[in-house]
Amino acid sequence: MSIQVQDELSSLWQVPLVTGTVKRGSDVLGVGLIVNDWAAFTGLNTTATEISVLEAAFKLGGQNTSKMRE
Repeated sequence: MSIQVQDELSSLWQVPLVTGTVKRGSDVLGVGLIVNDWAAFTGLNTTATEISVLEAAFKLGGQNTSKMRE
């Protein structure tokens, strides 16, 4: 997704959007991510960096979302 499309969707929906991957680069989140208000479960190949982005995006583990691009 291009930055322009991401900004447009973020503005339309009035929520911050973040681009991310799971399972070492898969851009299809449904193949390796289940998340709710309290926890996230990812595939075994998901890297620490990917988990960090997911924690910040879904506000899990007390992450500060001010580091994310809005």
